Amino acid sequence: GPFGDKLNTTDDPDISSGGTTVRENLSYIYNQIFAETEIGVSRQVGVGLSGNNSIKRYSADSVAATSDEDKTEASAYVSFDVGEKLLVQGKGAYSSFQNGDGGTNSMDRGAQTATYTLGLKKIFSRTVYSLVEAGFQTVEYDNALLETDDGVYGKAEVIMKKEEYRVTGSASYGIYQPYVQPYSSQKRTYVGVTVERKVQDKLTVAVNAQYSDGEYDEVSISNPAGSDNLFNAGLS
Repeated sequence: GPFGDKLNTTDDPDISSGGTTVRENLSYIYNQIFAETEIGVSRQVGVGLSGNNSIKRYSADSVAATSDEDKTEASAYVSFDVGEKLLVQGKGAYSSFQNGDGGTNSMDRGAQTATYTLGLKKIFSRTVYSLVEAGFQTVEYDNALLETDDGVYGKAEVIMKKEEYRVTGSASYGIYQPYVQPYSSQKRTYVGVTVERKVQDKLTVAVNAQYSDGEYDEVSISNPAGSDNLFNAGLS
């Protein structure tokens, strides 16, 4: 199955005014290693495994103490072909999110999330298929002040996949890693489109656009519940 590595370097130097640093250096390196495989157990039954590990490392030590990230994800599914190019799929997934160095100047934002779903996969042609999943999630926090949480999960996506390119449109709702400090997770509504094109054997270029709306629970009196809206587009 597919195996790869994604590397992204962002140069965002500090900003100074009159000899005073207005904003710290936010430059970072992001690297992700991923792998997935699909196995046909029989004509009606298939098994899939996937996993990835990603790290984000900031150049400035003061920023790294609260913003460095480590994330590991693993999932497995079993699918059953029920005919008419329709598959029923049961899936389990686990993710671990760690943030900062855990020092005295940073809040422990680590979280472990388990996701269980039942889905339907519809194959329209050799190159186009869709997947709808629904289930529930549980999340445990490393911060002892935060209680275990749970919630519903849902995802729908349409994928067009050919040898030289892949187009993915997706929408989802569930518990995800946070975008905002010092929170440990968010309940996120997401819509996005990604276009990936294979330029060379080991080089793929991707263009993406996404919108998300995150809801955050209260962490403390000084960090109340709130929301965060985000739109971005990029090339990688």
